[in-house]
Amino acid sequence: MVLLPDPACVPAAVFNTDNIRPVDRVSGTVPKTSVAWSEACKLRMDYRLDQLWLLLEPMVMTEIPDDAPDEVVEAVREFVRDRRARRHNRMANALLDGWISLIFGDEQSVRFRTFDICDGVDAEFELVRISPFSGQAQ
Repeated sequence: MVLLPDPACVPAAVFNTDNIRPVDRVSGTVPKTSVAWSEACKLRMDYRLDQLWLLLEPMVMTEIPDDAPDEVVEAVREFVRDRRARRHNRMANALLDGWISLIFGDEQSVRFRTFDICDGVDAEFELVRISPFSGQAQ
């Protein structure tokens, strides 16, 4: 599943902190092309260490037409590469925190049902806001 922010409802500030600004805007058009782009977050679930984990992968989505010339394709690839190149460590954590805040709001956990039926057969998931990340050991 891929989440896309609605630029009318989600300001870039959601992904930024006071001194860390990985996102200047959430969508637009790649310069010198007519190709649309948007911040996005790929979601997938994985079972590890006897637990189910929701994995978030921030990304930049583009809509390159099949008949786009090579120079447009290369301009889009360079735009995405440049946008992602600066997103490491603190910037990546700020971006993840932004997506987490969009999913959870002010809550510490949220519950989702697979099909939203109440006959006892539906799978229900509770997501907890805690975000594990790696870093250098002290």
